[in-house]
Amino acid sequence: MLTLFKNVVEDAVLAFPVNTSTAVHVSAGILNTFNTTIPVELALVKNKISAFNLTTDLLQLTNEKDDEGNVKYLRHLPEHLVTEEIKSKRALAKLRSKYIYYQEVYYRKYLNRSIYTPNHTILPYLLHELDQCDSASGTYSDGIKEYSQILGIPEKDAYDELTILTESAAIVKMRYFAWYIKNVSELNKLYTEEDMSEYSKSIWYNIIDEQEL
Repeated sequence: MLTLFKNVVEDAVLAFPVNTSTAVHVSAGILNTFNTTIPVELALVKNKISAFNLTTDLLQLTNEKDDEGNVKYLRHLPEHLVTEEIKSKRALAKLRSKYIYYQEVYYRKYLNRSIYTPNHTILPYLLHELDQCDSASGTYSDGIKEYSQILGIPEKDAYDELTILTESAAIVKMRYFAWYIKNVSELNKLYTEEDMSEYSKSIWYNIIDEQEL
């Protein structure tokens, strides 16, 4: 899917953020805008979109159909809609998309420190299994029992070990998620690349080089 971020009134495409989460946060900071997607994984749609330069062309989202009855999705923004306001919003949306995505990449690096298994999606399952247990009465779920059997440890030890692991992971995830939300909110108050860069430098240990992305 190709994620885009557009102005409500003119349907002018303001930016093509890397992902939906970035688009959602950028949209929260610019009035009368919202994000949507285009199914470019479909060959027919991909061919239509490839006719445009998504970096430089001023585009408009459209439901207009071609001669074969297929939706065009995009077209060049009509000249009478190309205003200074649209250009300014487009520049701001692209700038914030870049720095908010940088935040996501940066914090993802630290969130990885809370992943203790080959598959991080097991965490909700572990929490579910632990919730079925009552350590005081010695009642443990089948999953906890199997874990203890495989490791050759008492069920209570298995329960305590997994409780510590999941609680630690949850604390780390919440901490960095909170910092991510805080910094995204601050970036949405800024309007120039200089200010966004300075703010980013004040909170990052290592600035992410654009060429690394």
